[in-house]
Amino acid sequence: ATVSVLYWHVHYYMFTILVASDVLGEKVNLEIPFSSRPNLKELTSVVEKCYEREIEERARGKGKYQGAEYSVSRYQIFDESREKWVDLSSASMLIDYCQIYAFQPPNPWHKEVRAPIPAPIKTSFATLAYSRTAANGRDTSTYEEKIASVFEEMDLQNKRLISADDFQRTFALHGMDLSSATVLDIFSKSDANNDGFLSYAEFQTFSEQYPTLLDSLYHRLKHYWADMKFQEQIRAEQEHLERLRNSLSRAEHNRSEGARGVQLASERISEQEKSIFERIEAVRHLEDALRESQRESDKAQKEVQAREADLALQHEKERLKETIYVDSQQEVEVLLRRVGNATHDSNTEIGKLRTLEKNLSDCQGELEREANKTSRAAGDVENCKIALQNSSDAKFAASQDVDRMALELHEMDHSVALVQQQETAQRGAHQSASDGVDRAKGFKDDEDRNLEGCRTTEQFRNAERLQAEQAASEQAEEVALLEKENEAFLAKQADLMSAEASILEKEIKLREQRHNLEVKETALRKDHKSFYDTSYNDASPIRSRRR
Repeated sequence: ATVSVLYWHVHYYMFTILVASDVLGEKVNLEIPFSSRPNLKELTSVVEKCYEREIEERARGKGKYQGAEYSVSRYQIFDESREKWVDLSSASMLIDYCQIYAFQPPNPWHKEVRAPIPAPIKTSFATLAYSRTAANGRDTSTYEEKIASVFEEMDLQNKRLISADDFQRTFALHGMDLSSATVLDIFSKSDANNDGFLSYAEFQTFSEQYPTLLDSLYHRLKHYWADMKFQEQIRAEQEHLERLRNSLSRAEHNRSEGARGVQLASERISEQEKSIFERIEAVRHLEDALRESQRESDKAQKEVQAREADLALQHEKERLKETIYVDSQQEVEVLLRRVGNATHDSNTEIGKLRTLEKNLSDCQGELEREANKTSRAAGDVENCKIALQNSSDAKFAASQDVDRMALELHEMDHSVALVQQQETAQRGAHQSASDGVDRAKGFKDDEDRNLEGCRTTEQFRNAERLQAEQAASEQAEEVALLEKENEAFLAKQADLMSAEASILEKEIKLREQRHNLEVKETALRKDHKSFYDTSYNDASPIRSRRR
């Protein structure tokens, strides 16, 4: 009951506006209280602050962050008389509990969604809309409203009656510098029927008797709740400052992580560059070895070509020797035929010699001649045999030379094949090293892009940290200003209460004196009436006798 009464009293001095807008892809409708009707600039400032903090709370709960700050480009208000939305062009169009819609300027992080406006919710940052200046401004409440407000505050049991305990508790709670006996005396004097409670009529009588005390209670109650709202605002601002500091701490941590990432990326790039340099050196050495192998291969190819040329020449020589051998064989065969013919002729001549001994002397010369021819033919045969043997030996030697040269050629072919295999292996190693260099360059390009991303992230986090530092600094200044304003207000309030105490004491003394005078007046009137009645009664016989 106490909470409901207190809320009624706070709400009594508020001008409430329902403000709908789009937050993180959904419609939100906030109930924002003001101390009085705001102008459009004040409305925009409060709405932007309330929705910025609403976005922070919702983004923290959903684990995501909006990149752009909340801002308002224009408003529309729902005209109930025409039942349609119209542009809000003047603060005079605002009424208590009116429904307006705040449009945001287009940006990459925001897009208006088509959805019905939900029921209003009370924002936890509504204290931003309450101003101590407005609370300390000119009060337009009537005397009857002040009586009703103070009576509702003192009626802690919500029974439309004020008990003595509630009366004393209210005076003590709000620092009224009056003794308990004085407060109870005032209560007993106001309790006309002596039932231990003050009704609303009796409280009105109390207010008429102690108007200064009523004003003091009214303003103390008003300032009490204004101070409660202001303290709530300070706590909200301090909580916001703490959140900003936490955000700053997170931004600093993210910046450190980003710097560490940049450092690690730089180290990886240095390692990649070192690896690329080593691979390039290996490729260069392989290229040198490949060129050397190429030179050796070319040299071996030239030697093979020279050996092939020598082998071809040797084959040609062997062919010539074979030809000579064949010719020698043919000549030997011719000579053998000649020798055979000569032997046959010799045998014929010998027969003739035997039969014709008598012709011996005649044919002796011819026989000798034929014998010489035979001897010469035999010598030629022997020479041909020797030449044939020499040709055979030469053919065998040439065959051995051909076999030896063929073996050497085979060995050289094997050497060339080994050189070519080595060259192929070196080409494969060179290609593999080149591929490794390309891969290392690709890794380095990836690391460069990663480093660029880390640097971009670091710049973004530095900007975020600077923004958080600026916001935290501004929030700290705002909290300091609020605390300073609160201290000044409390000091001024203490001075006013000190000055008010003497005024209240004078009023109570004056009221006591007035009460005493009224008592004396009542006694005098009673004595006068008694005296008049006595005198009148005593004089009545005389008047009758005179008649």
